[in-house]
Amino acid sequence: MQRRFALTLGILMGCGTAIEVETSPVRASLQDGQILQGLVGTTTVSLRTELGTHQIPVGDIGELEPLEGNVMSNAHNRVKVWLRNGSELVGEWADPELTFHIEIDQTLVPVRLPIEEMQRFQLRDGETWPTEGAFAVTTSYGDDFIVNPRKTKIKLSNAMGVFSPTLAEIQSIAPMAEQEKDWRIALVNGNVLIGTLPENEIQFFLPKGPKQITVPLDHIVSVNRNGWNDMLWKEPNGGSRGVSASGWFDNSRYRDTKTKAKKYDVPES
Repeated sequence: MQRRFALTLGILMGCGTAIEVETSPVRASLQDGQILQGLVGTTTVSLRTELGTHQIPVGDIGELEPLEGNVMSNAHNRVKVWLRNGSELVGEWADPELTFHIEIDQTLVPVRLPIEEMQRFQLRDGETWPTEGAFAVTTSYGDDFIVNPRKTKIKLSNAMGVFSPTLAEIQSIAPMAEQEKDWRIALVNGNVLIGTLPENEIQFFLPKGPKQITVPLDHIVSVNRNGWNDMLWKEPNGGSRGVSASGWFDNSRYRDTKTKAKKYDVPES
């Protein structure tokens, strides 16, 4: 997301000195029908999850919504964060405060945003769909995130040795149903390895959002190349994807694609 620096915030507020504030355009929809479009100076959202507390850059976020009900107070700060590449992260919004300003008569006016009454929090810019060959990871906590395959390594050991291929080298990876604790890794070059993952967890590196997320093996539901089905890669490229008519990010295309993908089994190579 492109951000801009509001160098004259202090002057506009009448304090006489320029204050440098990093800002992002945002829109907050409230339960009573009010819609506030302005600038937020908060640069990260802190998300407390079962997998640790993650600091998510605001520029990577497309939308933030209550996990239950239609307003934040119903969800008790439990939220789903949609990243602009379609990743979904679930957790508690820790310290939900925003430095928020709206423009009135060419002046930036501070707003005490009632987070508990917020239904939807959107940012500008559209989707950044992952390239073909990217991996999607789902967890038992409800997360569904895109992984950087070149930075993420999977360590596997067996009687022949220890192997640590990157996800970019892996065609498919899954636990062996008939062999407890054993995993099967099929590499792009044709090799197939079966063994244990000695670290009992996988550290995933992300291209957007938190830099990394470590997931225990027993909470990994799937790790799939092109994990949202082949139809994901048939989506046409375009600068206006995922942007509503009003110009704000809209997650509906991601939702539609994932819903359709669940009707099919992801083929295993």
